[in-house]
This record gives sequence, C-alpha cells and structure tokens, in this order.
Amino acid sequence: MGKLKSRGFTLLEIMVVLVIISVILTFTTLSLGDGGQLRRIEKTSQRLQAVIQLAQQEAIIKGSELGLVITIESYQFVRFTGQTWETLHHDSIFNKHLFPLNTQLFLTVEGEEVSIFKESKKTTPSTKNAPHLIFFSSGEITPFTLILHNDTLAQHGYQLTGDFMGQLNLTSYAR
Repeated sequence: MGKLKSRGFTLLEIMVVLVIISVILTFTTLSLGDGGQLRRIEKTSQRLQAVIQLAQQEAIIKGSELGLVITIESYQFVRFTGQTWETLHHDSIFNKHLFPLNTQLFLTVEGEEVSIFKESKKTTPSTKNAPHLIFFSSGEITPFTLILHNDTLAQHGYQLTGDFMGQLNLTSYAR
C-alpha cells in the first residue's frame, strides 16, 4: 500500500503565515500613523479648555484672581494673594500639567506674540510666577490665542482662543 499524499496546509503552517502577516501589518500601520501624537494633542487641548473654564468659575466663586503660567513643557495655575502670585498645590485640577512630548506652542496675548520659556525667568518676588493669562473675579479673562501642535505634525493642530468676556473656542486645523 502506498502512502496517502496530503493535500492542503497544516494548522501550523497557517498559523505561521498569519503571524507574519500581522507583524507586517503592525509595522506598516506604525510607520504610516502618527503614533497617537495628534490624539494626545487633541486630548491636551480639550483638557486645557476644560480646566480654564473651571479656573474662570473658581475665580468668580472665590472672588479672587487666578492666572495661568505656560512653559514649553507644562502649564500651571496660580492665585494672586494681593502682592504675589502663588502656585495652587492643594488642588490636583490646578496643579502643574505636562504637555505631550514634542508639543510646539504659540501664544498670543492681547494681540502680541509671547515668548514661552522652559521656566519662568522672572526673579523678583512681585513677578515670580507672573501668569501669561489672568482670570478675573468678574468673569473676564486676558484675551489670548494658544496654538498647540506636534513638531513632526505641524500641519495638524489645535487652536484655543479666549476673548475678554471669557468665551473660549477650541478648533482643529489642517494646513
């Protein structure tokens, strides 16, 4: 009696081919995609908008002025104590928040472009922690435009604007 010739593929052969295909698809997806960078910028922009709205409400309710200090790595809220600006360490919402890695920021305050540094370069006690934006107890805010984008994805990003009356607007853009 002769041996039976099998026709078709074994389960092991099919599994190996599927693994190879999934590895190729994974690398292709990662090389074509942005690695989630745009999504992180979007989430950061949305969170910043929400926290600014909370800061506006906090300033009105507490009857005090709050400010927002922006660096190239983070943002943090401060409160005016009558003579100085002090960081808000007691509240996790207003604590220091880091921007995603490789985030590029462009800030315009009252129509003037503002340089954003790694850390505050102000050294006098009265200007230590001086904010870029102020949220007044009357509900008004410093008019601003903040553009956030990833340095490798400069054609896509988010623009957060605030007017004097406290209205915020977050828009996405693609160049």
